Amino acid sequence: MTVYYVRPDGSDSNSGLGYSASEAWATVSKAAVTAAAGDTVWIAGGTYRETGGVTVANSGTAEAPIVFAGDPM
Repeated sequence: MTVYYVRPDGSDSNSGLGYSASEAWATVSKAAVTAAAGDTVWIAGGTYRETGGVTVANSGTAEAPIVFAGDPM
């Protein structure tokens, strides 16, 4: 169970494991292809300009869903 962070000023070459711009990813798409069952993705407010849509690559389960949520910070 991993917690990932996405924010518009992040970078998809970051780890995604922290809230700061130097750690967070820049796209929801990066999170969608990485997150697995039991993971949570916090998405910071802002504008995300992604083309082609967002496709979740892995499946969660009833007991361990993949959660995408707005970051409360």
